[in-house]
Amino acid sequence: MVGTTFDKVERLSVKPTAEETVERLIAEYPRFGNEEKEVLKVLSRADIRKLPKAEWLVHGLLQTSTVSLMYGATQTGKSFITLHLVAAIARGEKWMGKRVKQGDVLYIYAEGSGGLDGRLSAWEAHHRMDYPENVNFVATPVSLIDKKQVVCDTVESFNPSVVIIDTFSMCAPGINENDAPDVAKWLAVASHLKHTYGCHVMIIHHTTKGGDFRGSTAFTDNTDTVIEVSRENKTSPIHLECWKQRDGALDELWVNLEVVHLAACRREIDASRQSCYTAEYE
Repeated sequence: MVGTTFDKVERLSVKPTAEETVERLIAEYPRFGNEEKEVLKVLSRADIRKLPKAEWLVHGLLQTSTVSLMYGATQTGKSFITLHLVAAIARGEKWMGKRVKQGDVLYIYAEGSGGLDGRLSAWEAHHRMDYPENVNFVATPVSLIDKKQVVCDTVESFNPSVVIIDTFSMCAPGINENDAPDVAKWLAVASHLKHTYGCHVMIIHHTTKGGDFRGSTAFTDNTDTVIEVSRENKTSPIHLECWKQRDGALDELWVNLEVVHLAACRREIDASRQSCYTAEYE
């Protein structure tokens, strides 16, 4: 079928998504019905063999074209971990000893831009280089449902491999996190992004004060990968446990959160300012 999305992508030598492959297979191998009736898309076993295989974005932890949920209590280092993770993806370098697939990043840093410069400066001081330019930030809250088309247009424009939504609560005004239909409706937008643009979508979320998962089980039911971030105290290493992986083995790792005094790495009026970076636990 000339002119399909699959054909356009193929001509550009870009690997098609599973949805684009299905589009071509259905066009080439119609099964039932006629032009006057709408029928469900069906695939044979032979068709399914032609679908793209799952690929690792971060080997053993995150896959391309999926939705993940990273959650943890306040001050467990979720944003520091994520900023380090996406920098590694942007540069195509290993993260915590794991191979990554290089790609651009769109980061919705919805909790405000106030501390972002300090966090990036801490990363730069540790790595002795500028933070990757192909990590682009949206430093304001974005309602994923109300601004769905704007979000889609932005993703289409930047064509990122990864979209980070940090955090759920800041990008879900009016959504009751304890209500399964509400949460599922919001997550459907994240799923739309992965299906339409082939990107990985990671959602950052909080726990209750007691450290338990916060909200409806729809969060874990409607995501492909779930990672819990925990820490015994402010000086202990951070534990990342992947306890749900739709198509792969479960995994865990430990990371350190190291303090950087910003006055030591750049001119600072306030010499007391500090931030952190994450490093592989040894």
